[in-house]
Amino acid sequence: MNSVHPPDTHLQNEPAQLGSPVRAVGLRLSMAVLLSCSLAVSLTESLKHSLASAPFLSALQPVLSALHIDPLHLEAQALSDSKELVFEPSSAGIPSHQPPPAEALSTVLARDIPLILLLSLCLILLLKRGMLQPVKQLAGQVQTLRQGLRLERQRADGFREQAERHDEALREIQQVLAQKSRELSELSRQDLLTGLPNQRVFDEGLRREFKRAQRQRGCLALAVLDLDQFKNFNERYGQEAGNATLQQFSSLLSEHFKRDTDLVARLGGEEFVVMLPGLALDNSQQLLEQLREEFRALAIRHEGGVGVGLDGTTHVLTVSIGLAVYSPAHPYLSPQALLQAADEALYIAKHTGRDRLSRAAAKARSTERS
Repeated sequence: MNSVHPPDTHLQNEPAQLGSPVRAVGLRLSMAVLLSCSLAVSLTESLKHSLASAPFLSALQPVLSALHIDPLHLEAQALSDSKELVFEPSSAGIPSHQPPPAEALSTVLARDIPLILLLSLCLILLLKRGMLQPVKQLAGQVQTLRQGLRLERQRADGFREQAERHDEALREIQQVLAQKSRELSELSRQDLLTGLPNQRVFDEGLRREFKRAQRQRGCLALAVLDLDQFKNFNERYGQEAGNATLQQFSSLLSEHFKRDTDLVARLGGEEFVVMLPGLALDNSQQLLEQLREEFRALAIRHEGGVGVGLDGTTHVLTVSIGLAVYSPAHPYLSPQALLQAADEALYIAKHTGRDRLSRAAAKARSTERS
């Protein structure tokens, strides 16, 4: 299951969010500078009028005398500089607090506003150069870093998705390999042409059933079967016909011996083996003779064969069988000895005319036991 991070909307809206605080700080600084300059000019004018007042000059007379400054001259100069702000006394001798004339106020504004604007502009330029530009640069660096972070996160998400795809593909490959391994294991225990168990499976089964027969003092019949003149059959009718005949004979064996304990295997070429646990000599011989007759009844044409069909003239393919039986009365020393006895019985069947069953001699069994 792929896990992808949702798009980072905070990082996507970053360009709009970074410029707004900088513009807001610049606007506030400009307002603060303008107010500061206006306040400074107002304080300066107030100070000038305070200096021009007589009580203030009287208080400063000792200091001015020490500095050899004429108070009257200083007062006259201050009054001349700010004559538009001096109020005329009323007829009753009480100072008038009426506002200055409109002409005097416009003169003050015309003189102070350019000064305020000039000072504000200078301070704004200084603040912009000393504060706002570094802030903008820092904001740009932050924006660059966050964009890089967003790209790295997208790249990491891509790598994560790719890794998950690779993991999924690896799991599928492992499953396929496991399946192929099981199939290969089955093939290593199976004859490819006939589908019967191969000699490896037969060897394992023979050892297992032989030990069981020894332990339980039971019987174990073992037969080796070989198609007569089969090499000549392949040369005469071709490899394809020979393979089809082997498959046909294998099917007959599987249909004839169906018990769970029965084991039919192909040893190689045209040689097969049948293992029948629990069957004595007579019973196993009867079943094998019946198999031999059924195979001849298939009437597989073989001009070079020894068997004769039902019509009495056509030669057919036949099978020879060697049989050996382990029993408490006639035991064998090992599984290999039992198989060798069946092979010797097959040899006798081949050399006494073929198309027959031969039993292992009791003399050979008694000799092995001694």
